[in-house]
Amino acid sequence: MTEDLDVPSGTRIWICHSGRYWASDHGDVKIPQSWEFLKTGEAGLTRAVRKAGPYWEVAEKARQFTKVIGTLAPAQVIEQVRTERAARAEELETKRAASAKTRERKERIEGERLREEVLKYLDFKPEHEEEAWDIADFVVFWTMRVGAGTVGRSRSLSLAEIGERAVRAHLRHNITGYDQDLDKQRELGILHAESRDDALRKASREVNVWLAERRRPAEE
Repeated sequence: MTEDLDVPSGTRIWICHSGRYWASDHGDVKIPQSWEFLKTGEAGLTRAVRKAGPYWEVAEKARQFTKVIGTLAPAQVIEQVRTERAARAEELETKRAASAKTRERKERIEGERLREEVLKYLDFKPEHEEEAWDIADFVVFWTMRVGAGTVGRSRSLSLAEIGERAVRAHLRHNITGYDQDLDKQRELGILHAESRDDALRKASREVNVWLAERRRPAEE
């Protein structure tokens, strides 16, 4: 949109206490009837309006400093920019929602596959089946959550490997004295790589025994 303006587009104009507008080198400024005031607060909208057509920046004196309070521009331009931005925002939201649904569906399927791998790895006797499901549910929740940073988010491992590692990590922290051993070593100031490895090996043996007590016999 182009308009014949007495004051060039982009000029800073001042609003006086009387409500008149004034510009350096131009004196009093008459605002076109078709123009509208857009107050500050929506930086993106303001930038788009100023890029789309003629405008004047509106400022006022605030004690010892200048305060920009908004933009004057054709009402048609402001409305057009608002409409276009709203349409783009709606389109982006639609795409984000579709993407989220796709990701959720994919992760749900992957979570079910991981649960199957965990149950297969545990291979518990019927009397321990409920315990196996509890472990599988926890492992799926813990490893599949977004931003987990756990082994479940590793793309270099198969789901079977992820399931096994996650199960053993869960059991290590919940049925063995691994964490307590490390805490005690920290208190004594003797925690180092070798002592941590010793604690890990000890916990791993405890996990093996715990699993063996609940698994089906090999011949079944």
